[in-house]
Amino acid sequence: MERNRILFIIFVSLVLSIVSFSYMNLNLVDAQPNTSTDPKQLLRDFETAKETIQNKIQINFEQLINEIKTRLDFNTVDSYLSLASQYLINGKESEALSELEKANKELRNSSLTIMNAGDEFISISKDNSTLMADGTKEILEHFGKILKDLGTKVDNSMIQLNY
Repeated sequence: MERNRILFIIFVSLVLSIVSFSYMNLNLVDAQPNTSTDPKQLLRDFETAKETIQNKIQINFEQLINEIKTRLDFNTVDSYLSLASQYLINGKESEALSELEKANKELRNSSLTIMNAGDEFISISKDNSTLMADGTKEILEHFGKILKDLGTKVDNSMIQLNY
């Protein structure tokens, strides 16, 4: 449980950092006064600003997805699966099953981490003592639901080892 709490705090810190840096970066790069009175130029400027914002959001969410993957430690699962494969090739079935059990446990921990993070985002979004705009709460709740659904799908896709 403590591991989940730490991962959640790191995750929230990362999200806030990405949003903060993006916001600062947008202000520094794009906050140039527009003195044009030409409607066509103003339209192009607005379209350019909109595209810049959309591109920065896309980049930041890709970074967020990569951070989630890192925090879930799928490399450990891959290591267990690789060892299991090696053991099977060498005819060591009981060792292979042991590695598969470890991979299964790591996937279970990952799914719980994702679901817990989702639950906490949803909880924060519904907490009336937290000062946030309604739109921000809706985004946070939606993001929480996505994480919870993802964790549930990971959990449901796990293999039941019977041996």
